[in-house]
Amino acid sequence: NIDIRLRNPLSIRPWQHVLEPLSGYLLLGQKLLEEGKKYAEGFNFGPKEENILTVEDVTKKTVNFYKRGKIVTDKNLSNLHEANLLMLNIEKAEKILGWIPSYSADTAIKETVEWYKHFYAKSYNMYDFTMKQIKVYEESIKWNKSCEKKKKVWQENIIEKFMEKNVSLNTFRLPENY
Repeated sequence: NIDIRLRNPLSIRPWQHVLEPLSGYLLLGQKLLEEGKKYAEGFNFGPKEENILTVEDVTKKTVNFYKRGKIVTDKNLSNLHEANLLMLNIEKAEKILGWIPSYSADTAIKETVEWYKHFYAKSYNMYDFTMKQIKVYEESIKWNKSCEKKKKVWQENIIEKFMEKNVSLNTFRLPENY
């Protein structure tokens, strides 16, 4: 078992799966393309309040899902200054964009652990595995249901918008099976 050293186990962070904020940015991008300046402002994309956990909670869940690791609080590391509480207020994203996070803390941690297990096993095609995880996530997005009709139009219009702005399509590629 490998030691997992924690500086401040009781610190609170807005833990989330990487696809959560990305989905928020993509939704915001869609709204900016469709309606422009109306949505040109800052938004926070983070977890629901009930999914905010301490460093220790996340580490315990990770060890549990990974089935290995031993948590050790390292007092020698705790002399570094670090905020004990970091949170994001996502009310604006909920009200204005209709964005809400889809994954619970447990699901986010489990999916992240699964990705790393496959990555370190080196016996999987990580592109295919990652695309599968993205597809499962897309299907879980609650606000995605209302966007489904717009998806095809958005995909058709994005090329046109990039051409108008003289942006090379080589800098923006959706996977072939998207």
